[in-house]
Amino acid sequence: MTSPSPAGETFVARPLAPEQVDLAFPLLQIAGGAASVDHWRAFALAVVRQGSGPRPGIMTVQSAKGYVHAVFRHRVERRSEGCVLCVDDVVAADIFDRGLTEALADALERLAREGGCGAVDVALPAAGGLRAAVAEGLRRAGYAPREGTLRKRVAGDGAP
Repeated sequence: MTSPSPAGETFVARPLAPEQVDLAFPLLQIAGGAASVDHWRAFALAVVRQGSGPRPGIMTVQSAKGYVHAVFRHRVERRSEGCVLCVDDVVAADIFDRGLTEALADALERLAREGGCGAVDVALPAAGGLRAAVAEGLRRAGYAPREGTLRKRVAGDGAP
């Protein structure tokens, strides 16, 4: 799914490919979330090599030219309330760009539906900086605070 920005740039959500692991590292450094490129590379490659689908993974939101503008980890949890897509470590370069926000929100909802989930829970980022902007962008996309996360219900098989 692609989402155009007001500046005319188009964004698309894709799983992080092994050859893109190093391209995502600068974004993580800006947000203060990666200790070293070697640590990030080892972690990301271990997750990426698991494959795609409802198992744990790392997604990106990229420009049409392949530049990584956002990255996040995800996993599906089966809970007593139903299936929930759990999202951690969302980092975005410019979440104030509506095209980027829309592509991120669309990706989260698509992953939830693919996993048979009825909701998406995004772990609330630490206050300040880029991570606070991510939370604000998701609130604008319909996510609401719930028990330390931002949650949005989606049409799926496992509605909590």
